[in-house]
Amino acid sequence: MGLEAVHPNHSRAVESSVSCQVEDQPLPVCVIHVVKINKDSSVLQLTREMEATISATVRYDCLLFQAIIQKWLIFPLPSVSAVPDWTKPLKTSEVKLQYTTTSVHIPKKSLMWGVYLFNFSVYLKSWDPEAPVAKASDAIHVVILRSPLEAVILGDASVTIKFKDGLTLDGSDFVRHCAGSY
Repeated sequence: MGLEAVHPNHSRAVESSVSCQVEDQPLPVCVIHVVKINKDSSVLQLTREMEATISATVRYDCLLFQAIIQKWLIFPLPSVSAVPDWTKPLKTSEVKLQYTTTSVHIPKKSLMWGVYLFNFSVYLKSWDPEAPVAKASDAIHVVILRSPLEAVILGDASVTIKFKDGLTLDGSDFVRHCAGSY
């Protein structure tokens, strides 16, 4: 690009003796510093009667991003040590998986007994078409356990027996009583 100079006593432009080259500066690259699920341990144990909210912390630098995707996916597993089939996330309408939030809520009775891997991924796409998509993820295992068996003793609220006497609990009434809650 050339510059034109104007003589202070004349209104006509003087030919430029200086030229400037303006380079296209690359856009800054997007960098994800932290994607971490806030957890006390690597396994969250729940029963079907419990609910939980899992949240994540995300920290990144990206001045001009075109898109940011924050995505939760759930993968059913046969055990905690198993590797998920990343192409087959669980499809469930009970657990709402949104693409814009850093948390996911697990309502009561939304998952069957078993082991699940909750994976949280973040993708940052810069406006620069040459820049790679920045991505990072974290995961936590969620184990849905059967509730411990509780005895339902019909009759008086305070039943006492002698220490050496036997007590037999018949589970058939429990099955009839709880059949509709599964």
